[in-house]
This record gives sequence, structure tokens and C-alpha cells, in this order.
Amino acid sequence: MRDGIKLSSSDEYDEKLSLFFTDAKVEYKDLFKEHLFGSYLMTREITLAGNFILERKNEVFNFNITSSDTVGYDNYTDLENKIYTITEGIPPKEPFISSIIEPVIAVAATATAVILFFTIRSK
Repeated sequence: MRDGIKLSSSDEYDEKLSLFFTDAKVEYKDLFKEHLFGSYLMTREITLAGNFILERKNEVFNFNITSSDTVGYDNYTDLENKIYTITEGIPPKEPFISSIIEPVIAVAATATAVILFFTIRSK
């Protein structure tokens, strides 16, 4: 047998499987936070498509496999391998307004707590 995978251990059944990949990609979608002061998370979608041929029967089968998971925005580069470009995707941009609102809320809450502490204590 040449250039294929033997599908059976029986000598009577000699089948060759040829596998071809037509698409392999990683996409990052939906930047979100689980709670107000948490870190950003995003949905990662991995797609693998192609076809395989059973040469003895001369049949062609197509496949399209998609899988999704959730990864951290800060460490998505740990999941990619620069040698294999199919493992890389383009992450969504961090929202500008959201990155400003959280520090403003934290500073306002701290300032309010300090003001209340000293005004109530001095009375």
C-alpha cells in the first residue's frame, strides 16, 4: 500500500484512505467579561474542513468540524504557535469605553468611602 492508511488488519480487505484538508482556521469572537471587574474573555472558534476518499469504493466524503471554547484575552497567545499560522487568529479590540469606566468607578467608590469615613467620624 502506498500513501494511505490501512483501515483493516485483514489481508483480504485492502482499502486506502486519502485525506485532504481544505480549510483550517481559528477565529476569536465576542469579547466579554463575566463580572464587572473581571478580566476579558472571548469565544474561540476552530474550524477544520476537508474531504477523504475511500479509493477501493471510489467514494468521496466531505467533513466540516467546528469547535468553540472560551479563552482569556490576556493569554490567548499562549494557545497559538507562530510556526503554524493556522493556529493564529485576530482577536477583537478591547472596548475603549469599558476600559475607562471601571477605573472611574473604582476611584469614585474609594473617594466616596474616604469622604464618608472622615465626615461621619468628625461628627
